[in-house]
Amino acid sequence: LAKNKVLNLLIASAGILFVVYYGFISLKSAFFQDYTLQLSTSNPLSLKKTILLALAVTLLNPHVYLDTVFVIGASALTFSFEEKIIFAYGGLSASFLWFFGLGYGALKLSKVLIKIAKIIDIFVAIIMFVIAFSLIRYIFSFFS
Repeated sequence: LAKNKVLNLLIASAGILFVVYYGFISLKSAFFQDYTLQLSTSNPLSLKKTILLALAVTLLNPHVYLDTVFVIGASALTFSFEEKIIFAYGGLSASFLWFFGLGYGALKLSKVLIKIAKIIDIFVAIIMFVIAFSLIRYIFSFFS
């Protein structure tokens, strides 16, 4: 893959388009979005809809499969059966703690984060444009 210049150029170009687009979306959000926090209690979702939405967000996310199969799965290839059980337990525990902490942290920090959301969006845009610039430099390195 690293030796195929055409493929590298295509992937880098797609990356540039994506991060520049994402950067502009973040800037648009920073300057044109209303950052007021409004919790709606008038039409709460039913338990069934909530569970289906959670399953959709989880199971339709391609990163779930990439992380599970390639990253975590490849890491466990060399383990014995007993080590795989321990590894799986550790992964499940870490995942539970991470997502519980993320949800609880979001609840506790929501009022603070909403105040600095504009700054966060601008910071994200800057990071995206820096990544785009580095990808552009990478593409130009092929021609020098």
